[in-house]
Amino acid sequence: MTAARSLGMSTPQAITSIVLPQAMRIALPGWSNEYPILLTDSAVCYAIGVMEILTRADQIVALTAEPMTIYLVAAAIFILLNYGGVWIFAWIEKRVNIPGFGKGAL
Repeated sequence: MTAARSLGMSTPQAITSIVLPQAMRIALPGWSNEYPILLTDSAVCYAIGVMEILTRADQIVALTAEPMTIYLVAAAIFILLNYGGVWIFAWIEKRVNIPGFGKGAL
């Protein structure tokens, strides 16, 4: 912060330009590990996400009488949510990675 102040940066500029990028490089791998766990194990996410998908699937099965197709689509939606989030975190990690420091920034 002292170096940023000596360059004439305000506190918000110093935080967004210097502190936040360094903190993101350190925190992002942990967040990306927690995303799939949060999606499957968290009571709120489970109640909203998985139960909502399965409830809608049950309603559609009652109308169409094709359980295999409907449950496969429900499983595909869940897999897309999981792998989509993991892919997004991997893409962000790649963007904030410093060349020459390997996979992480440390």
